[in-house]
Amino acid sequence: MKDLIPEYQADLKEARKYVAKLQKIIDLKYPPLKNGQKRKRNGIPEEAIKSKVNSIIDSTQYALEWIEKGYEPRPKTSNRTPIYGTARNQD
Repeated sequence: MKDLIPEYQADLKEARKYVAKLQKIIDLKYPPLKNGQKRKRNGIPEEAIKSKVNSIIDSTQYALEWIEKGYEPRPKTSNRTPIYGTARNQD
């Protein structure tokens, strides 16, 4: 797992550059509002993309911190039985 640390760090750097580029696009496309003006709720699709990329950055940073501490991130497992297929009446 330690060999993944440089790769994760490089990916984080790339993602942060992408977010900065998105912010520049947002600033150019949508100038700051004047006092009293409101922006439409669904007016900026780039903001949604930026939010999702920031979420990916946070998750990757979290995993990287745990790897650096010596832990190996594992997928979440559940002991619950699936809802589908088990509760049906089988006549």
